Amino acid sequence: MRLRLGVFVVGVLLLFQGDVYETSYFDARYSLQQNKIVIEAGSIEQFDPYVYLLKNRHALNEDEKALFPVSGSVDLTKLGHYEIRYGEEFLLDISVEDNVAPELKLKSLMLQQNETFSWTKDTLASVIETISDNHTSKEKLMEQFTCQNVDTTIVGEQNVNCSVKDENGNEKKVALQVQVNAPVKVASYIPPTPSVQTQKEETKPITITLPTPSYTREEMVQIQQVVILVNRIRSEYGLSPLALDINMYHAVTYQRAREVAMLYSHTRPNGKQCYTIFKDYHIGYNTTGENIAKGQQRAEDVVNDWMASPRHRENILRAEFTIISIGVQGSGDDKVWVQEFFS
Repeated sequence: MRLRLGVFVVGVLLLFQGDVYETSYFDARYSLQQNKIVIEAGSIEQFDPYVYLLKNRHALNEDEKALFPVSGSVDLTKLGHYEIRYGEEFLLDISVEDNVAPELKLKSLMLQQNETFSWTKDTLASVIETISDNHTSKEKLMEQFTCQNVDTTIVGEQNVNCSVKDENGNEKKVALQVQVNAPVKVASYIPPTPSVQTQKEETKPITITLPTPSYTREEMVQIQQVVILVNRIRSEYGLSPLALDINMYHAVTYQRAREVAMLYSHTRPNGKQCYTIFKDYHIGYNTTGENIAKGQQRAEDVVNDWMASPRHRENILRAEFTIISIGVQGSGDDKVWVQEFFS
């Protein structure tokens, strides 16, 4: 009975001793053996000398803090060297540094063969997806963002080196993917010659008033990009490329885009189906198809969304289509895209 009692008492004593930990003056002195530290700018919001003193240890109570009176401070918003003194015995040398390169992500760039192109403030900004730094402002980073020249005489993909430096000389280099495309083949619609019988029956000439397309340079580039992307996809499926129409189909598709901006539907604002617009302007075709979309800002985005939709994908991959025309209207979330296909 005594033996059992003795074992129990010893067990309690060991458990009690294992749970108790008392911070000592020696522990604090040991924490200060490393007297130089580096703090990365922006990595922490404040520096507490006592937290550093016993990092990963129990905190000092108020009586124990009196053994290590602190003088000096650290300004984490300014790079440089700072000193924290603990009493008269220990001196902590703190260096606030910026050793992290900026973050830089780039979009791809699409150009036409022999297109006149140079890097300007606007063109540089157009290829940036993300640019930031923990210490340098975006405006100052933009001033230090550069890219190598692009050779538009060579068709195909190129990797152009771009780089950005922050105020402290940290540099980030990223390869920009540039696609230089050959000129897009274009087609013009020529109305068929009326038969002799039709000519005799007509007593008055038909007057066709087509709308005049009005596009910005950026919109025209996007129209060409859509065609390039569509033909690249068709090529992957062994299909013939589509010719971009810049004549009568182009003009009517521009009008159709204006209608879609008014009423986002394959039904026209006048209640008729979309294909009736070509009859209104006396433009013939064998087969036609229409894709519309809204809200996409880039050609890549709208083509990807069309390909993700079975019905729109079917139009893009129909073998009998030979001609395509593109319409664009609006901006932001209200931007609409129209594809018209013909054979």
